[in-house]
Amino acid sequence: MRSCDILYGLPFDLFSQSMFFEQMSLALGVPMGAQTLFVANFHAYENQWKRALKTINAAEGFYKERKGTYIVGERHGKVFKILSQVKEWPKNRYLREDELKEFLESDNDYWLDYLKLIGLNKNE
Repeated sequence: MRSCDILYGLPFDLFSQSMFFEQMSLALGVPMGAQTLFVANFHAYENQWKRALKTINAAEGFYKERKGTYIVGERHGKVFKILSQVKEWPKNRYLREDELKEFLESDNDYWLDYLKLIGLNKNE
């Protein structure tokens, strides 16, 4: 990567790349390896310094490597099925009740947390 906003951009970049690698792994039928991210320039804006330092200090030693963790889960699982269809949805298409039920009944805690944080309604 060329440049990255460390406070707001980095978490989204890591998530996006992790999802891409996982999708490739599942499509090719090979296990995921380690993810390494090279960034030429991290930056934070002046109005972000206080929060950035607080976040960095709080996160020290918090994150642990999780080998073999897949965000989407099994290739033919419930969560993967719904997520693979989302890209085809029109802008005003929202998650139906039966689809939400499949997420809530899955054993994938990652997606339950994701639903709690942002929901699955698309922004218009």
